[in-house]
Amino acid sequence: MSRVFLCILLVFALSSCSFSNKQIQNEDYFEVNFDLLSDSLLPIRVIKYIPLETNENCLISAIDKVIYKHHKFYVFDKGGSAIYVFNENGKRIHTIHQVGNGPGEYDYPMDIDVDKDGNLYVYNHTNQTLLKFPFDNITKGETFIKTGEYCMDFALTESGHIYMSDVVREGRFAIKLARYALSDRELSVLEENEHPLWDGISRASNHYLFRSTNGGLYHYKRFSNQIKFLEGSEGGKDIVFTSKKVPSASRLDKWAENKNAFIEDYEYLRDVSACYENRDYILITFEMIPKIQTIINKHTGKVCNISTLSFSQRDVGYLNKIVAADENYFVSLCSPTSAFLEKALEEDGEKSKVLEGLTEDANSVLVVFGFE
Repeated sequence: MSRVFLCILLVFALSSCSFSNKQIQNEDYFEVNFDLLSDSLLPIRVIKYIPLETNENCLISAIDKVIYKHHKFYVFDKGGSAIYVFNENGKRIHTIHQVGNGPGEYDYPMDIDVDKDGNLYVYNHTNQTLLKFPFDNITKGETFIKTGEYCMDFALTESGHIYMSDVVREGRFAIKLARYALSDRELSVLEENEHPLWDGISRASNHYLFRSTNGGLYHYKRFSNQIKFLEGSEGGKDIVFTSKKVPSASRLDKWAENKNAFIEDYEYLRDVSACYENRDYILITFEMIPKIQTIINKHTGKVCNISTLSFSQRDVGYLNKIVAADENYFVSLCSPTSAFLEKALEEDGEKSKVLEGLTEDANSVLVVFGFE
C-alpha cells in the first residue's frame, strides 16, 4: 500500500493561529510573503474522520487525486488505473476500472474531473481523449471529446472550457497552460514554457490545476511568483508571492544542471502542492524545507504562515497533504500508521471511534477540518 504523507499534524499544529497584520493587501490580488511567519496559531477543529473502506474489491495502490463533490469523494488511484467513489462515511459506492482499448475504455489515465451534474471525466493520455462516465451510469464510459493534445492535468469548467496544464508537444512540455473551447474546438495558449530545462527538476506536486467545491479554479505555473485565479468563485484573485525564497532564473538553471545544488538549496520554494478555498479561507501548501502552510482570510486579506517546525514538538516527522475543500471545510489525506491512529484516538475521543480496529494496511483516512 502506497503511503501518503500524514497531514493530521496540520489539524493539531494550527490549534491557535492568528493572522499577521504585516502583509498589506492589494485590491487586485492577495499578497503572500511566506518569509514572515506568524507568531501564533489559528483555532481549528477536526470535524470528522473518514476511513476509506478496505476490502479485496477496494485496495488502493497510489492516490493521485481526491475530488469532493455532490457529497461524494472521487479517489483517483492512478497506479491502479481506477477511480473509487465513496460516500461521506467512506463506504465505497462505485469502482471505475475500464482498462482497455475499446469504446469507453482507457489504457493510460492521466487525470480526472467531476462536473456540476456529477458526471465523471477521465483524460486518457494514449489517444488524447476525454471520456465521460455519466452520473446515472457512472461505470460505463463514452467518448466525450478527442482534443488531440497530451496534457498532465485538466479541469472542465461551466464556461465551456477545458483548461490543460503541462501540454506535451514534440516530446517536451511546450505549454504550461492552455484553454480548449468546446464550442469551436480551438486551443488557446495561455502560458508557454520559456524554460524547458527546468522541467527536469524533481517535482513535489502531481497537479497544478486546483479546484474547490465552490468552483474556484487556480493554476500554479511552476517556479513563477504567483498562483493565477482562472475562474469560478466569486471574488477570486491571483495570489502573488513576494518572498526572497522564490528561486531566481539563474538558480533554477543551476538546479537543472546539478541535482546536488537542488538538494543543497533546500530552503527555496520547490513547488506548490495545494491551493484550495472554501467560503472564508484559502489554504496553500508551499513545498520547501521546512514546508510552509499559508492561510488567507478571503474577507480581510490577512495572511497566516505556519512553518512545519512550529509543530515539530507534537508529531515530529509527519507532514500534511491537503486534497480538497467544500464550502466550509478542508480535507486532508492521511495514512493509518500506528502513530497517527494512537494520536487521533487519544485527542479526539468520540469522533475518532471510527478508526478503532484499523491497521496500517488499510486504505487512507480522510480528515475533514475547519477553522473556528
